Amino acid sequence: MLLLDDGLAESRKVISADSLAPLASSLLADLSPVLEGDFHLPTKKALLSRVGGRCEKDGTPLTFDPQSPSSHVCPRCNHLHRGEFHDRWWIYPYQLWLAERAVQAALLTVLRDNPECARAAKAILERYSHQYLQYPNRDNVLGPTRLFFSTYLESIWLLQICIAADLLSETYPATKDLVIDSIVQPSVELIASYNEQLSNRQVWNNAAMLAAALLTRDTETAATIAGPGGLGAHLEHGLLADGTWYEGENYHQFAHRGLWYCVTMSETAGIPIDRRLTTKFDDGFVAPLRTALPDFTLPSRKDSQYRVSLRQWRFADFFELGWTRTGDQRLAGALSTLYAPDFPSGDTGRARSTADVENNEAPVLLSRADLGWRSLLHAAPDLPATHASHNATESLVGQGITVFRRKYDDDEVYLALDWGQSGGGHGHPDRLNITLSHGAKRWLDDYGTGSYVDPSLRWYRSTLAHNAPMINGRSQPLLANGDLLAFEETDDMGWALGSFDANDTAHVERSIVVTNNYALEELRWTADEQVRLELPVHLEGDLVAGDWQDANCAEEFGTDDGFEFVQQCMVLENDPGNMLTIDASGDGKVMKATIWSNRALICYRLVGPSQPAQHLKPFFLIRAAGAGGTIRTVWDWSGERSDVSFSEDNTSISHGSTVALHRRKAEHWEMEKRSSNHEERIELRGWRERPPVSRRQTDGSPPQVRSVQKHVEYDFDLLEKHYVRSEATWEAAGRPSASVRMRISGDTLNLRITANTGEIVFLPNNAKNPFDNESPDINVDGVQVYVRTQATGGAWTIIPRKHSTQAHARRVPGWGDVGLLSAIWEPTALGFELDIAIPLIGQDLFALGLLVNETIQGRQRRRGQLALSGGRGEFVYLKGDRLDPRRLLHFRVID
Repeated sequence: MLLLDDGLAESRKVISADSLAPLASSLLADLSPVLEGDFHLPTKKALLSRVGGRCEKDGTPLTFDPQSPSSHVCPRCNHLHRGEFHDRWWIYPYQLWLAERAVQAALLTVLRDNPECARAAKAILERYSHQYLQYPNRDNVLGPTRLFFSTYLESIWLLQICIAADLLSETYPATKDLVIDSIVQPSVELIASYNEQLSNRQVWNNAAMLAAALLTRDTETAATIAGPGGLGAHLEHGLLADGTWYEGENYHQFAHRGLWYCVTMSETAGIPIDRRLTTKFDDGFVAPLRTALPDFTLPSRKDSQYRVSLRQWRFADFFELGWTRTGDQRLAGALSTLYAPDFPSGDTGRARSTADVENNEAPVLLSRADLGWRSLLHAAPDLPATHASHNATESLVGQGITVFRRKYDDDEVYLALDWGQSGGGHGHPDRLNITLSHGAKRWLDDYGTGSYVDPSLRWYRSTLAHNAPMINGRSQPLLANGDLLAFEETDDMGWALGSFDANDTAHVERSIVVTNNYALEELRWTADEQVRLELPVHLEGDLVAGDWQDANCAEEFGTDDGFEFVQQCMVLENDPGNMLTIDASGDGKVMKATIWSNRALICYRLVGPSQPAQHLKPFFLIRAAGAGGTIRTVWDWSGERSDVSFSEDNTSISHGSTVALHRRKAEHWEMEKRSSNHEERIELRGWRERPPVSRRQTDGSPPQVRSVQKHVEYDFDLLEKHYVRSEATWEAAGRPSASVRMRISGDTLNLRITANTGEIVFLPNNAKNPFDNESPDINVDGVQVYVRTQATGGAWTIIPRKHSTQAHARRVPGWGDVGLLSAIWEPTALGFELDIAIPLIGQDLFALGLLVNETIQGRQRRRGQLALSGGRGEFVYLKGDRLDPRRLLHFRVID
């Protein structure tokens, strides 16, 4: 078998009839919809849209009901939603649900000799075999696929199909052969054409291709997929030194499950894996526990859903598999917590599970009968008697987060400094972010991410949405990492010091010192010039002695980098000088924040989004200016009367008769503690090797600069090697081409683009994009132009306008304020011609990027584009109106 050595099948039969019999019975009960009658098989392709699958009132994800293809209920407001967008969304989880039911039925055929299950699994596989090639491979969001809109979803589905066919092969060998010919081979061809490198999605592509290779006995291909370029690369580089996946907790869970399939199939097939790599993989089972919040939820770091509870059957399943494999007592302790009877029971949601795509459910009491089918195949017969272990302070040097845990009034205090790993494309610009909770009360929260196809994504991916420093009102560089300079934990207190290059000119350091009843944090910045340091503080509280007056947010901060989502802006009318105090309370807890700076402070009160699908919330933004400075904050959760005072070097904190004097020294943090009958000095060190300070983000070797003369025309032909494709290759797309003629006339850059892309697809008047948060003009015929000079720049999407020679131009934000002088177009026999004039204003150096979008009638999304800088075998998915500045061509103007 793919996932179990054939010699162990008999022992698993015994276990499934003995200690895991309740699990086998409950899995059988979940199969009732496919055992009791004819099941539904969609004939349409799944569709991703902005409204599909979400409540049209507040954006809450709708409940997936596999028995309800045309009625969809919001779990929050109980509103019933209907319509094609919702129905086409429903197809996506349903196809995964049905494929997983085939696996469950086939597994119970093997372990429990159930003929009804055998017939159900056979029927699902054979009906899919006859339908698969009828699904169209077009209009996808993220890679080629027939059933879905993203390749990785087809990979998860195909993995289930392969496992089910493998489990059923002895009972119905002909069905396995039919599946291989009709599904496996054409599906693998699609999946193999789209390599997503180190993405979590590629883990699933590898899992599907590995299962297909082993099912067809293609051992050479299987060894390649499991080797250094496939599974080996993900274990080596995707998993960090601490066993966590580089894209954060949410994608750790997703990627690690895919790795489990790959590792298990490889080991079952006898394909060797370096023990050093499997050790990292084994460490990954414990990773969710190391950063879990006091309410046993995952932190919503990076692109994570908000407040995902570990009290779900899929996490119990994950911990069971980890315990069986590693015997780690922390996993046994977590299972003891999940199975403890002192938690409310409820619907686990497992009957609605959609293979390995998460459907997060409310936390409920669990038992081993609630586990998944993988546990029936692999879980230990029994668990050891154990008690939940107390969570300790953790510093994950791979992931780049340090979590301090303290006990106060029988509740856990949790304070985390997120200093390191950016998280790649799913990361957020939130280096040196702080989160703080006391029991279930979240004082400083991370809101995670909502829908990827909603405009609010820009808010959640801004620095403003976090408790992290900004320079000059702009978000941090997205793909830049921070560093941990020091970390030490003692019996009485601990500290961590992180650093980050916030932009080309400013270096920022943030330290947190944590005791049992308060924490002191210090933010320092140094810069080559005068800068504004702005610190969002997402604390719902009241500013002591504060009088507010209205302020214009656009004038104060602009309308980018998250500020476009701010609904209200007020500024403190009375000058706070150097110190602010904020009092907050809730859920029986209190918090006092005392903020000081050696620079004058300006305090704003803003209102913006909170966690997805929830109401707006107020928060504070603290501003200080200078070429360097310090901001310190004392976070006191004790509720006791305390006095706090600051000086340039010291912070004094008094509780009753005890005074603690804190100061940061060159090589350590020092606290002198004095009371009427006791004095002590504590030094915290834990210095790590300091990285060299390099404030500029470099992209490797400098770009090649081409010399161009004024009044001379330069021609560029865009052909096959410039094509960025979707599903169709350049040949299949009809060999689209374009020519670009560039001429510098005086201070003007003139571009003539001749697009040979066929019949023009125009953008209808007042068109909106119902599918995602991209502008609709990228999905019709047109061009995208990007210009940068030494002083400024500009970028536009320019499309032909029906019944007019004037083209329509939309400015792309983030590139500068240069305006177009003109954009004139006319149709040609093979497409259109567009003349553009852009002012250079005396600049002798400029950089240019240009993309020609092409599509055909009837498509929802563009088919492809021709890139001036070359196609490089890339795909057009998710590119929107964005261009990596490293793809610009650089020119020097000479006389």
